[in-house]
Amino acid sequence: MTSCGGCLHRTQARFYLAELLLAIQYLHKKGIIHRDLKPENILFDQSGYLVVADFASIDNPHTVTGVAGTMFYSAPEVIEGNAYSYGVDYYSAAILYHEMITGYVRTFPPGLSEL
Repeated sequence: MTSCGGCLHRTQARFYLAELLLAIQYLHKKGIIHRDLKPENILFDQSGYLVVADFASIDNPHTVTGVAGTMFYSAPEVIEGNAYSYGVDYYSAAILYHEMITGYVRTFPPGLSEL
């Protein structure tokens, strides 16, 4: 694993995770799978609340195939090119939470390149 710098306190990280989960639930209720949740796509408004951005990779069907998103935050089924559904966004949220509290970014074996 590679360190990405400082970490958030668990209380703050839990708050941001809760906001992210609410945003994911809202998207899923609308039938949308984001497929590219990563730090660069999470912004904060002037009040400090989380805003999900970059909907270029979104999809609307309930089951999707094909590779999309950023490998470091993608679920294994996305990386492998298997069929997947809404759960991939929750997987990305878990990876983001891990990164928030540990400061470590997920790594892959040599030869496995960016999506």
